[in-house]
Amino acid sequence: MEPDKPKSELNWLIAAGVVGADIGTSVFYGTGILFPIVGYFAPLFVLTACLAMWIFKRTYEEGLAMSPYNGGAYSMILRSLGKQPAVFAGALTFVSYLATAAVSSLSGAFYLSSLFEGGLDQSTVVLISFIPVVLFGLLNIKGIKEPAKIVTGISIVHFGLLILISIWGLGYILFHFSEINFSKFGDFSSYPRALTGATLAYGFAAAFLGITGFESAAQIVETLEHPTSLTVRKLYKVVIIAVSVTAPVISIMCLTILTPDEVQGNINYLLSGLANKIGGQFLLTIIVIDATLTLFAATNTAFIGFIGLATTMAKNGNLPQICLKRVTHIIPKIEGYPIISFSLMAIVMSMSALVAGEVKIAAKVYEVAFLGVMVSFALGVILMRNKGLRKSTPTQYLSQSVIKLKEIKIPVPPLLTRVILIFALLLLRVLLVNNMNFDRSLVMVLLIGILLLLPKSVIDKSIIKLKNEIKIPIPPLLTCLILSFAVSFLVINASADVLFMLTFLTGITLILMAFYRWGVLEERLETHTDLRLGLGQFIHNVDELPENLPKHILCIGEHRVRRLLSKTLQSVSEKHPGPFELILLYAEDEEPTANTIFYEVLQRVVSQQIAPIYQNKDIILTVKILPGNLLEGLRTLKKTVEPKAIYFGVGRDPEHSDEIRKYISNEIEYPITTIH
Repeated sequence: MEPDKPKSELNWLIAAGVVGADIGTSVFYGTGILFPIVGYFAPLFVLTACLAMWIFKRTYEEGLAMSPYNGGAYSMILRSLGKQPAVFAGALTFVSYLATAAVSSLSGAFYLSSLFEGGLDQSTVVLISFIPVVLFGLLNIKGIKEPAKIVTGISIVHFGLLILISIWGLGYILFHFSEINFSKFGDFSSYPRALTGATLAYGFAAAFLGITGFESAAQIVETLEHPTSLTVRKLYKVVIIAVSVTAPVISIMCLTILTPDEVQGNINYLLSGLANKIGGQFLLTIIVIDATLTLFAATNTAFIGFIGLATTMAKNGNLPQICLKRVTHIIPKIEGYPIISFSLMAIVMSMSALVAGEVKIAAKVYEVAFLGVMVSFALGVILMRNKGLRKSTPTQYLSQSVIKLKEIKIPVPPLLTRVILIFALLLLRVLLVNNMNFDRSLVMVLLIGILLLLPKSVIDKSIIKLKNEIKIPIPPLLTCLILSFAVSFLVINASADVLFMLTFLTGITLILMAFYRWGVLEERLETHTDLRLGLGQFIHNVDELPENLPKHILCIGEHRVRRLLSKTLQSVSEKHPGPFELILLYAEDEEPTANTIFYEVLQRVVSQQIAPIYQNKDIILTVKILPGNLLEGLRTLKKTVEPKAIYFGVGRDPEHSDEIRKYISNEIEYPITTIH
């Protein structure tokens, strides 16, 4: 149950390279996306997104300090809201990484294609896009560190080149100062759109498309150099400084040096247009090669993130255990997860072939999904602050500025009604505004008016009452509000094709995971039923065994069951005289071999060997076999049982058993007693 401890850890520089590779690609498209919306104000919005990253940095530092495990938003939501919401966050994260890998590899291939006169045909571009997918897929099978080093080298060269171009561009401005028309920045009539409030809000939302990849560190936190929280702080500081120094400056250079016609002609490749103008074909070739390599490197970020999330979800029983199959015992140098890597390679190559002609749509899906994942993470951080912290939590990384709330009453039906109306608003945006000549502002005002001015007659007296004091840390709250606003505007302004692809991919992912979990549950129900055996005064009341006895939980495996059970019964009887119920919990995924045979053996041990010895004791013995691993089983059991104590046996390796005990105890926030 303990998280896999890699032989090699990533230091802050290599980790920064992995995260920076994805965010670093924003210079190739960020200004091109913003210019049609806010015109020459684009650099200001790029700078705004860079400044907001400092808030996001605090949010991720706090979240990963409280939950230093791979999985990102999935892990945070799992620990705060439970499995069902966490699975949705996991599905959204999967979609974002799948789209990241497909879009990055295809975009890199298209950039490389631009070096050839007339470009390459689409099928050739698709084949080229397979190269980074296969390369980084195979390298990640070997382990995370080798591809991470390659990506870090590419990131360092990339940001160094951006700084060089910034200096080069500044020199160009100084030598051609009289040729540059600076008045275009103030000529609002030449802007692509009128700068209304809605336009500025859309520009603000679109600016955050330049930070996609920010969440990736949360998927590799278990592989980071210790102390983990310090490594997280360093890597985010380096990434944010690198992006903040280069992205706004490059944006200003592109819009200052290029004429309006050149901007429009190179709207999808502004940096290439800038390089061609200030450095000719030589610098253009360098930029195209850099763009290709950096976009290919972003494919590795998707692999690392996907593998980190998939292994975490498999350990929690939400993906098949075969995903965790490794061959390190056969080939020590191969430390990765071959099944996950090969599966991702196949899916990404299939997606690349399918969306090659619709890269822009896939890119929008990737952007919305990724920002949605960040919102989920921020929400999870807020919820986690109101749960008990692990004893080892480094509190110096937690936000000291919090909002404290008491005695809040939330009317339930109005809350649900408003949620439904928000979805109705988005649906009407797609079905109505995209296809009819209604004024968008009028439609928005009417729908928001309905949302806010809901008649009190529909309000029920049912309420959600928060009895305990709620602490809301300010950085995660700001992150949640800012990115929720951004995601909402992006969804409202998205085309029907984007929304369909996002819904389809997320829905398929959820259905597949639900189908797997359904199969696991169905198999368990068909093969195992709980055994409940009464002893002492309960021996003759098999059909009416009491449910209100003090309950103790014993976690068992396939070895030394009788000895462990006897010692536990003796210990509990001495410490807690009187009737009690002992629940024997066995998690199927801990030792997946011969589960059915073990179930029969366990029943026989309890009924034929233990029961006769304690037949005069007022005890109820319950055998509970749950799908998933031990941690998942305890979480599930704690939802219906309030244990007086939880016991854990010592295996053949006492130190390893103690590490597992401490890990599970921290996760479920409940002390576990060792039985020797």
